[in-house]
Amino acid sequence: MNYYLNFLDGAREAARFASDGDPFQRDTNTNCSASLGPVTEDFYHQAACLAMQVARPLVLNPASDDVVISAFGVVEGEVTNRLPINPQDPPTGAETPGEWHLYGYGGACAPGDLNCNPSRVTATDIEARLSDTAPNTGILLVEVFFDYEQTLKLPWLTVFVPDPLHMHTYAIMPLVAAEPDL
Repeated sequence: MNYYLNFLDGAREAARFASDGDPFQRDTNTNCSASLGPVTEDFYHQAACLAMQVARPLVLNPASDDVVISAFGVVEGEVTNRLPINPQDPPTGAETPGEWHLYGYGGACAPGDLNCNPSRVTATDIEARLSDTAPNTGILLVEVFFDYEQTLKLPWLTVFVPDPLHMHTYAIMPLVAAEPDL
């Protein structure tokens, strides 16, 4: 439970921090410092670095875990766009438009592909969470996917609970910079 809460706090803090940012702000410097946090001007990397920094001492495994960030533009209660349009610079061919991935990618996953973590939050999910009082807005979504390795590896427990247990946390915040121009 503590692992889940650490990563949930990471997603929430990253969403709070990035809610003042600009999803169109991109930078070629994509470094994260474990002690200093983000040392980049890239909107998506800054949020991902902060999510990982808040979750410390836990560390994401690049082979199976991921931070996924999306920004939504909403007009009259309906999602009109999902950013980023070009998630990776340069494109790897495996990215999904509207999902920025720190380590992996989304889209269609092959069975057993550990590095494929597509967003679990759809445009319909975002629309369902909106109130009628804010029909035109921008929304930020930060998702953290991680595999929890059971510590004790009790054989009778792994019959009911898979090991590792694939977990998912997310946070949603307003993002003024993603609000469509009308």
